[in-house]
Amino acid sequence: MARFYQPAETKGIYNKTDHRLTVNCGDYVLIGFQCATKQEEDAVDISASDESKIQYRLRARPLAIELAIDTSRPARFTIEATKKGGYLSQPVNVVKPLEIVVDFHGFGLEPAMGQGNDATGCWAACLDWWLDVMPNRPYGDYFDLLMRFAKMWNRDGTINISGFRAGIRKNHEMFRMHTEVINPSTLSNYMGYWPMVIGFKAPGGFGHMNVLYGYNRSTGKVKAMEPWFPDTDKLTWTDDGPYLDDPTFKFTGAHVERPLSYYGAAAPGTGGLFVGYPQEYLSKLS
Repeated sequence: MARFYQPAETKGIYNKTDHRLTVNCGDYVLIGFQCATKQEEDAVDISASDESKIQYRLRARPLAIELAIDTSRPARFTIEATKKGGYLSQPVNVVKPLEIVVDFHGFGLEPAMGQGNDATGCWAACLDWWLDVMPNRPYGDYFDLLMRFAKMWNRDGTINISGFRAGIRKNHEMFRMHTEVINPSTLSNYMGYWPMVIGFKAPGGFGHMNVLYGYNRSTGKVKAMEPWFPDTDKLTWTDDGPYLDDPTFKFTGAHVERPLSYYGAAAPGTGGLFVGYPQEYLSKLS
């Protein structure tokens, strides 16, 4: 039977009741249509209520085509598969029309969140900002998050991935975040699950966390909220963790753009990268 489907490259949130797929502005988006037979394919026209939103069509595999969607600006339109008929005949839908919503979130317009004077608080700052920019979530509070994860972090203030994931699970109703530990070589497959918390090994060799929220396929660069800004190496390390040598210094956070390869080193002790993204993305058009 003919059907619309969501290619792996397309990251979106599918509403089954309304047969609606919501995707992000600026992302690479394909919408697929699969027929069961050649006869069925020859009898079907694929069109959009706004044809300007279809950039091009490609043959994905036998009996399947995929439509590249223009996501440069917010939009709402439908894609229809109708049975070909005569000049005067009314088009008849072969399947239910699929509604596409191209949504603009403006994550980069939201103020960045720094980790204050806490040299090991990147994870709390990232969760705070993630909650603030996510719809249908409570606003984050840095110190409340420290308390919620109190038994998860280590004596030196750091937190390992297993403890972090346990804290997310314990506070599931607050976050509703899906978490995974992935092979660094597969990170590009997760571009589009915005906003996405990522735990990795920073170039300085320590475990660190950012929030990713945009990716440019042509440049290979990713947009991120970086809580460790401005940078400093004026730290004193003790058994209780690192302390800033200047008590007046504060990490204010910043929005940055970097090569995706910056996030290529596995988080210490995991063998992989930690990623956490809205669980709504688990609902897919199939």
